[in-house]
Amino acid sequence: MPVLTGLFPISFLPTHRRRLHLVIVSGYFSSFALFEILGLPVLFFMDGEFRYLVVSYVLLSLVFIVLGVQRIRKTDGIPGFRRRILRTQKGVFLEDRYAFAAWWVYAALLLFQLFMAYTRASFDGDDAYYVVQALQTYQWGNMYSYVPYTGISTVLDGRHAMAMIPMWAAAVSKLSTVHPAIVTHTMLPLIFLPFSHLCIYCALDEMFRSRQFNERRRLLPVSMVLICLLQIFGNVSIYTPETFLLMRTWQGKTVFANIVLPTLFWLLLGIAHHYEKEREDTPKEKKDAAILFAGLSIIHITAGFCTSLAPFMTAMLTGLACLMTAVAYKNPRILRNGILCCIPNMIYAAILLRLMLIIFLSSS
Repeated sequence: MPVLTGLFPISFLPTHRRRLHLVIVSGYFSSFALFEILGLPVLFFMDGEFRYLVVSYVLLSLVFIVLGVQRIRKTDGIPGFRRRILRTQKGVFLEDRYAFAAWWVYAALLLFQLFMAYTRASFDGDDAYYVVQALQTYQWGNMYSYVPYTGISTVLDGRHAMAMIPMWAAAVSKLSTVHPAIVTHTMLPLIFLPFSHLCIYCALDEMFRSRQFNERRRLLPVSMVLICLLQIFGNVSIYTPETFLLMRTWQGKTVFANIVLPTLFWLLLGIAHHYEKEREDTPKEKKDAAILFAGLSIIHITAGFCTSLAPFMTAMLTGLACLMTAVAYKNPRILRNGILCCIPNMIYAAILLRLMLIIFLSSS
């Protein structure tokens, strides 16, 4: 369902720019953002009734899927994917043996990561909070209404309630009729690990876009191999992003560090390249800037879906990057559009600070 949701946002791209991996990335981020937007009103105004959130999430996702299928059919589908298959069959992508071998090495390393994540499910102290939150919601139908450690009822936990990813895990459990512990520790690693690599691939692809085609074709697989090695041997501390990715794959902090941030860098690089073309009077698509900034807004909403502090960090990173790009290309519109994209972060921060103030006053 998240992948099919991506057909609607991808339908706004020019036909020759559509790719299958873009459908996957846009679909998951749109699905996460939709769940966050629907979840907060249900949490605050409907007493956290989980069934309302699940039903509305499924119905709106189906609406987006239907709209996406209709728009894609009217505009020649995803020809970029078909052309890629034909070019591969003709041997265009197999000319460079070194790049081809590097891709095989990368595939073996990724399969090794998936095998280890599936067979060596790691447990830690955070299971007692996040997994139990998903389990309580799955069993009792109320969001953030009970203390995970004791099971007694409690007031809304303002520090964690804004991040909806445990509730999304509960929704996946409810829709698939699989226990939340199995979903978080067995199913989600098989989804989030390849998804994080896909987001990193998109960022690297954008970074190497100005390179010669042959050089770029070699740099991409070699870079992905290096990323895999850094992840496998990155357990130098329990707090590294690599440790979280392979041992706490289902946590919101993991999704933020290994999925949201690479995608954010990808879009910020895309914005810089777009305005570089504008300065050089290079032909470009008119809708590119609007699509990139719309994607930036979705990224900011998804950051709040992951963890409470993420919207603050993504807003600062976006503001700094847009300021530097605006100064470099002497275009104040870049900074203005970047600030407009941070409006969801501002709303999120206002609600979070309000909740934390209530908790602080009640405890004092």
